[in-house]
Amino acid sequence: MRLNKIVSIFLLLPILSIAQQSSTEKNILPRIVSISTDTTNGNYKEVKFLYDKLNRVIAILHTNCSIKKPAIDKPKVDTTKTQFFEYTGNNAKPFLCKMVTYEFNKKANKRVWKINKLQYFIYENGEKVRDSVFYRKNENGRRKYDYFEQTFEPFETNEAEDNPIRNIKFDEEKYDSSINPLNQLNIAAALDIEYIYFPIKESALISLNKDFHNWGIEFMWYFSTKNNLLIYTVRRGDKYSPPIYDNVHLKYTYNQHKLPVYCVALTKKIDNGSTYLGGFLKYFTFRYSK
Repeated sequence: MRLNKIVSIFLLLPILSIAQQSSTEKNILPRIVSISTDTTNGNYKEVKFLYDKLNRVIAILHTNCSIKKPAIDKPKVDTTKTQFFEYTGNNAKPFLCKMVTYEFNKKANKRVWKINKLQYFIYENGEKVRDSVFYRKNENGRRKYDYFEQTFEPFETNEAEDNPIRNIKFDEEKYDSSINPLNQLNIAAALDIEYIYFPIKESALISLNKDFHNWGIEFMWYFSTKNNLLIYTVRRGDKYSPPIYDNVHLKYTYNQHKLPVYCVALTKKIDNGSTYLGGFLKYFTFRYSK
């Protein structure tokens, strides 16, 4: 009888193993593949994530895409920013991020590199403690300057270099209770102060008030937060003019994993006296690996 029980246990082991494996696979979240805007006047923006065989992020590509009539199989892609990540061995955390931003040169009639950035991540006991950053800037076809900076605190990049709107400030943030797909990535801890950024011109927005025309809107999603942004406010302007506030409200549709798949973004522009100036809509789609 005892032998029969032992044999029965061994016969059950493969079944238990398969069940456990199936359960584990169900708990693995699909990886984010892209975030894209809706198409306006045949144009849209997209951020793509590329992975290696170990499911580590090896590249993030920021592009402007154009679909002209008649429709073609593949859209025309204009790369505005690239980020490439490098690793040592099978380590899950990157030791280097190579970033290049691009701008359109009217004289050359083509897009040329604007800023090169090498960011080395330094870890202690598996935690990021600082980064070393090397910058190189190109201006009018000439290398303007090189400089190196090492910090012992998280290094804040100069967003004004990539941001057409100067002197912006983000505050009044609120989050949902669902999963932020960027926070699930292996690079999230290294990019603790960074975010995926969509600068949208007013011409690419759905205007709810035709009588207002001033600036575009910045949409963003952080790597460091476990949940997704629902509300945030951007303060604009300089010391010579009264500020204008972009109050951004994000509403998501989620999949079965509690990951966002669709986002409706409503932005209310408000002046310093709390007067409503106008409203705009923008739509975003999140795609994942199967």
